[in-house]
Amino acid sequence: MKKLILLILLVSCSATRILVSFDEPIVKTYKVDVSQDDLFINANRWMISIFRDARSVIQFSDKDAGILIGKYLLHHFDSFLNYYAEIYAIIEINVKDGKGLISIKPDNWDYLKANYSSDLYDKEKALSDINALCEDFNKNLQSVNINF
Repeated sequence: MKKLILLILLVSCSATRILVSFDEPIVKTYKVDVSQDDLFINANRWMISIFRDARSVIQFSDKDAGILIGKYLLHHFDSFLNYYAEIYAIIEINVKDGKGLISIKPDNWDYLKANYSSDLYDKEKALSDINALCEDFNKNLQSVNINF
């Protein structure tokens, strides 16, 4: 037990707590040659497809206004030094007049950066995930719905 306490003290002395915050949301606009109804349907289907975890939910949807807002589980981790954490982002989608706008704003989070640690979820990894989400959104907006 004494060795474990000593190990924790040594590790905590060689670590720094880092706060990650996004002052502004990441916003991207895509021009699409699809009808307003199809834009909304494609955006809604996309949101449903990425919200695979029960903790991700669509919070607001208005087809007439072309707005979808959801809380998305961007990342979660569980480690010994970085207590269990869930990182959420608010995704807001607006579709109108042949355009799709996506806005993603992650909540703030912090992590413990130790000298030996390299697999932490930092701002660069979050930006990479957000850009991948935006590109996937754009690809799905372009898709043609098959009606039966």
